[in-house]
Amino acid sequence: MVKKQPPGNPARNLRGSPRPGQQQQQQQQQHQHQHPPASLFTERLSLATQQRTLDLFAATFQDVLTSPAFGTTLQAIKKALFERAFARAFQQPEFLSVYAARWSPTRALWT
Repeated sequence: MVKKQPPGNPARNLRGSPRPGQQQQQQQQQHQHQHPPASLFTERLSLATQQRTLDLFAATFQDVLTSPAFGTTLQAIKKALFERAFARAFQQPEFLSVYAARWSPTRALWT
């Protein structure tokens, strides 16, 4: 005759599964190591300052952003970064301009 396991199945805990509460503690520790959300950074800057920063990038990179090749170049950069071909992603000057125009504005607001 086989005995039934008591409720809560303590045998699972013997096999390495987290105990009740232990999993929640592990999740809290993981959250402590993550970066704070972007909203914490942007709260330091007024909306007017944020908009002025974005306007500055838009004016600086106007030719790049309105170029017919912008989308194609951006996709080539994304593909190179996905493939971890960093030299290919950053060796061409036009790739650098497109990268800066696309990702620098949002990153500027995070500091």
